[in-house]
Amino acid sequence: MKKLSVGLVLAGMLLAAEADAGSLWGAGTASCGRWVTDRRNAPSTALFEFSWVQGYITGLNSGMPSSYTNNGQVGAQLDINAAEVWLDNYCQAHPLDHLADAADQLYTYARSRNE
Repeated sequence: MKKLSVGLVLAGMLLAAEADAGSLWGAGTASCGRWVTDRRNAPSTALFEFSWVQGYITGLNSGMPSSYTNNGQVGAQLDINAAEVWLDNYCQAHPLDHLADAADQLYTYARSRNE
């Protein structure tokens, strides 16, 4: 367990170092190509990146008007495993996009299925 914790801390430090001066921080600035590689070769880093995606989607939900609480938000009804596979597919097709772009597309897709 200690090894995994150290790995997550190191992954966070590496990903935070990639952050640009714009509105994104951390794993969202990583490329989709990195996501695909990390899913294959660095599962603890991919876990950190997916945690970022979950937080990002939560933030998007938080910014929605309260009238969207039950049918416009994404989250509880979105299966975690399905979301990871969706990101895998998107990122394999768009390796130069940022992980944040993939998260935006996932959010848009999931919302369209709720409406």
